Amino acid sequence: MADESETQMGKWEPISTAPKDGLTSILGYQRFESGGERMLTMMWSERGGHWSWRADVHSFIAFEPTHWMPLPEPPDDLPPLRSV
Repeated sequence: MADESETQMGKWEPISTAPKDGLTSILGYQRFESGGERMLTMMWSERGGHWSWRADVHSFIAFEPTHWMPLPEPPDDLPPLRSV
């Protein structure tokens, strides 16, 4: 498994090297036989034993990516969000 600090931002890596700690969000890539493709922010689901992405606040949907890359760091100059 690749250490995120050793993985180059902007370079796709084989999904077999992605972190499976259940805490790290990554960008995953999947191409369909029909010619379509998708990129999703996802993480490993230890409970389900698969990659998943959040469909809404209550559910995760399985995803079968072939490649991944780490997410960039968030901007430093964003103001904090107010809670409602």
